[in-house]
Amino acid sequence: MNIALADKSYSGAIVKSLLEKTSSVLKGGDAGYQREAIRKYLSEMPAGEGFVSMFNGKDLTGWKGLVADPIKRSKMDAATLKKNRRKRTPRCAKAGA
Repeated sequence: MNIALADKSYSGAIVKSLLEKTSSVLKGGDAGYQREAIRKYLSEMPAGEGFVSMFNGKDLTGWKGLVADPIKRSKMDAATLKKNRRKRTPRCAKAGA
């Protein structure tokens, strides 16, 4: 709770759900203040997806492997990088990546 409330960049359905659950189980002398802080945070939270997982939970669809080591890669022009990436990941070659 404190992490999310201290950083306004946390948003989305997952964050909202976790803060609502947290609010429902708060106990102690400061619980009222903490619930109010959560309500305020949620009311000011921007609309939209917020956090989006890069991994689909099943396979590596859409991921691109590194081509060579970072030093060699930084010296490659765009065409060479694209060519080497296609050699390394056939799925990306089909997608035109």
